[in-house]
Amino acid sequence: MAVFVWVGVGVAAICGVLPAVKLPRVLLVPLIAILGLAAWTLVSLAWTESAERTFAEFARIVGYLGVVILIWLGVGRSTWRLVAAGLLTAGVLVCFLTMLSRFWPALFPSDTVAINLKTTRINYPFGYWNAVGSWSAMTITLCLAYAAHARSGIVRGLALAAVPMCSIGLYLALSRAGFGGVLIGIIVLLVLAEWRWLTFIQTLLAAVGSLVVILALQGHRELVEGTGSGGAWSVALVLTLVGGVLAAFAAVGRSKRFGQRLKMHPISGRRFSIAVVSVAVVAIAFLVAAWGGSAYDEFTGGDTGAIATNDETRLLQLNGNRNNLWASAWRAFEANPIGGIGAGTFEFWWSRDGTNGEFVRDVHNIYLEALAEQGVVGLVLLLAVFLGLLLAAWRARSPLMERDRGAVGVQAGLIAVFAGFMFQAGVDWMWESTAVAVFALVAVAIASVVSSEPRDAPAGATRSVGLLLLSLLAVITMFAGLSNARQIEKSQNAFRAADYKNSLAAADDAIRAESWSATAYGQRALALLKLGELGQAQAAIDLAEQKEPTNWRWPLITLQIAIADGDPIGAVEARRRALKLRRFSKSLGERSPGVR
Repeated sequence: MAVFVWVGVGVAAICGVLPAVKLPRVLLVPLIAILGLAAWTLVSLAWTESAERTFAEFARIVGYLGVVILIWLGVGRSTWRLVAAGLLTAGVLVCFLTMLSRFWPALFPSDTVAINLKTTRINYPFGYWNAVGSWSAMTITLCLAYAAHARSGIVRGLALAAVPMCSIGLYLALSRAGFGGVLIGIIVLLVLAEWRWLTFIQTLLAAVGSLVVILALQGHRELVEGTGSGGAWSVALVLTLVGGVLAAFAAVGRSKRFGQRLKMHPISGRRFSIAVVSVAVVAIAFLVAAWGGSAYDEFTGGDTGAIATNDETRLLQLNGNRNNLWASAWRAFEANPIGGIGAGTFEFWWSRDGTNGEFVRDVHNIYLEALAEQGVVGLVLLLAVFLGLLLAAWRARSPLMERDRGAVGVQAGLIAVFAGFMFQAGVDWMWESTAVAVFALVAVAIASVVSSEPRDAPAGATRSVGLLLLSLLAVITMFAGLSNARQIEKSQNAFRAADYKNSLAAADDAIRAESWSATAYGQRALALLKLGELGQAQAAIDLAEQKEPTNWRWPLITLQIAIADGDPIGAVEARRRALKLRRFSKSLGERSPGVR
């Protein structure tokens, strides 16, 4: 995705199409912050536990930068509504596919995630239930903004009618982060919306409609548990009826001009916003006073809290492994407060520091992850990116309010989407879930350019050359990792097919593409081991260990080589090193030396 985005920027620069608008100076704040975060990630290559993982994180940041740059350069006051409508359409279509995957699963590939992890929580199309919950939450928030503020009555009706359908994915994902994200998004939307009363009333109606659909869904456990499609047509009928009622209300509201009639005076609006926030604070305080102690005990319940149920009761629980992950991340930060352990390397830290055997790659909290992997500097830069984007969006509101009051509500929805994402990224690995992160970044990027004026003349040669060079650098940066990953995948497929010569050739191609890739050397070692070249295999795995000295996988391969070579002493030593790097390993800790 990122390669295509940056190629698009480069081609548009050559043609003189971009930049198409005059960029407001406030965008320099998030731009400098993103560039600073990317630069700091590169600098951390000097001390990281894995150059391969850190460079992949650098490429991720460059990819996200490309998405934001493309919006900033190409979208302005005359086009932002079209782009925002496209974002909303994409959000609703994905939610529709999510619903279809559970109602009529025969139309979709086998759900290997549910089979392997023995879960009933819906994960299509992202492969992760909380990503489904996050996407659904952001789409619901944007739908509510459009339902009250879109110019077209048809769009308003469709947007409000889509909320119960999007809520199906949110419910079936059983995502606590998703429910928290939609709550925060709605609060922000109510505070910033132009027609707050209408937004509030339609939000209540959509919530009631969603509840009716979910109650109908609960009557068909096959659909809830993903064991069959019985009752799909019945729930679809209820969904259609509820959606029709909501659409009719939105249409009547449009014809009766409810937006203008239910518009608050600015003073009343501020009071309403203060009241909403106050009620939320009081409610939170009450909940903390009533259940805070037991909730805290659940959250900090140690290893016994690592298992959460896969039914509706999990929405009322706080148990899980987050407390252990976050505590481990804090210890990683204490080990290197300034620079961290290296971007993308928390998996290795957790494997030797964690309190249980759950396999994770991320902290499930982007802010603590920044502290752990990139230190104080990384966290400051990340916060500067997020807050800088919000600042740019906020600064764009004033000119918008002077010319199009209704559009202010749509822009509020875009800001609310990003606010919900900021919360969800703080309790899960949504920053690493590319589609979810791009949804949020596109939303806030659009919100920050709603007042950008079109350029009076085509871009000058200097700007075009600068953009072209930047895009070329970005593509070259990402192409190495992309080529490496493709060749490793090719090598693994050949290895599974017992075609070890081609597996070795692909692994060598991966090394040529990215010489710092420990994974490529590990794959080379496995192929050589099967070919009987034990000396070369050991040399390859030694190089992998040099590049990733804390990755527990490489001693496991050394263990296999030692067993094949009839070296029991070497096998015992390799097993000891693997256990040191992966404290909770059932196969190594409870079984004889070997690899399953």
